[in-house]
Amino acid sequence: HNLLNLYYTNYWIGHKDELDMASDHYLWLVLYHNHYKFSYILSQNPIVNFSMSGRSNMNTKKLCEQNRNVLDYVLPKDDASYARRAKICDLYCATRMLTYYSEEIEKGIFQSTLKKYIHGTEEYIIFGAGHMGQEAYKVLSMIDISPKYFVDNYATTNSGCYKEIMIYSPEVLRDERNLTVILASVGYEDEMEKQLLDMNLSETIKIIRYTDICSGVLQSCQG
Repeated sequence: HNLLNLYYTNYWIGHKDELDMASDHYLWLVLYHNHYKFSYILSQNPIVNFSMSGRSNMNTKKLCEQNRNVLDYVLPKDDASYARRAKICDLYCATRMLTYYSEEIEKGIFQSTLKKYIHGTEEYIIFGAGHMGQEAYKVLSMIDISPKYFVDNYATTNSGCYKEIMIYSPEVLRDERNLTVILASVGYEDEMEKQLLDMNLSETIKIIRYTDICSGVLQSCQG
C-alpha cells in the first residue's frame, strides 16, 4: 500500500494522461530510483498471467515512445547514470520497433534492408538464448537464415535447445573458424564482447551486435 501511495501521489498523478500503456514501467523505475530492493523468484510454476494481445503489444510504436518518456519523468538529465540508461532504453526500443516495421512496410523492402546487415553467405551464432536471442532468431528467419546454434553462459539456458537449434556454452566457440557471432542483448554487449576477446577469439570470429542491426535497419526504414 505504501509503495503504491508513493507512486500515485508523487509520480503517476502528474503524467496519468500520458501513460496509458507504460504506467507499469513507470512504477518499477520509480521504485528502483527510490532504492527499493527487488528479488528474483526461481519457480517452475506460473506466478503471473497476462495477455500477449493487449493494447501495449498491439501498439508497439506508441509503447516505445511512452517508455522512453518515462525515463525523463524519473531521472534528471544531470544524473550521472542518465546517458547510459537513456542509451539502453533507446536500444531496447529499437529492438521492439524492428518487429513493428517488419509488419508495417512491404515485405520485400524490409527483407532487402535487413540483408544489408545479415548476409546469406555467412554462418551465424547467436550469443544469448533468452528473450533477446529468440527475437534475433525470428529476425534471421525473416530472410530464411538459421543460426548454426546458440551459446549462453547460464546453465538453465545453455543445456537444451530452442526451435530444435542446440544451445551450448561459449566454450564451443574456441573450435570455430570464420563465423559471425551476434550478441543478442541490451546493456550487456560490452561484457559479452570482452568475454569473447578474453578467449582470444578475435582472429577466428566476427562479432556484431543485434542492437546495431536493429538500429541500422530502422534508420533505413525511417529515412
